[in-house]
This record gives sequence, C-alpha cells and structure tokens, in this order.
Amino acid sequence: MKLIVIEGLDGAGKSTQISLLKEWFAERQLHCRYIHFPRTDAPYFGELIARFLRGEFGDLDNVDPYLVAMLYAGDRKDAAPMIARPIARPDVAE
Repeated sequence: MKLIVIEGLDGAGKSTQISLLKEWFAERQLHCRYIHFPRTDAPYFGELIARFLRGEFGDLDNVDPYLVAMLYAGDRKDAAPMIARPIARPDVAE
C-alpha cells in the first residue's frame, strides 16, 4: 500500500488533483482510497471544526488559533487507525 498526501490552501487545486488520480487508478483497475480532512462529519473533533467553520465560535480574530490547530490535529489523530491499517498490511486492500 502506498500513501499519497496532497496538501494546500483553499483553491490550490487539491480536489482537481484527487479527481485526476482517482481516474488514473480506475483506468488501471487499481484500488485507491480517499480521505478528506477536515472530516467535518466525524464525531467530536469534526463536529467542532464544522462549528468553527460556520463561525459559531465567533470571528476569526476572536478564536485562539492554537485551539483551532488542536481541533484539526485531533481530527487527524482520530483518523490515524484508518490510515495505519492498510499501510501496515500491504497485502490487504480495503
């Protein structure tokens, strides 16, 4: 199992690159898995991130950036087992 990570600012073309990669894999009948962060539908951290993005915690000037960074980090930590399992078992495709 290979891991490809695409990061960038909003509007940088991440979704375009993901679409092209998924198409490339499909044309070759290769399995791929896609995880999007933040996972705003995930319990706890995802829900809090969604509330932050909707402005429920106040204006950006009023929200501690360290708190926001911890929410995003918590979301990724919660997703770590989903990422680690396929990497640890390269003989099994999920």
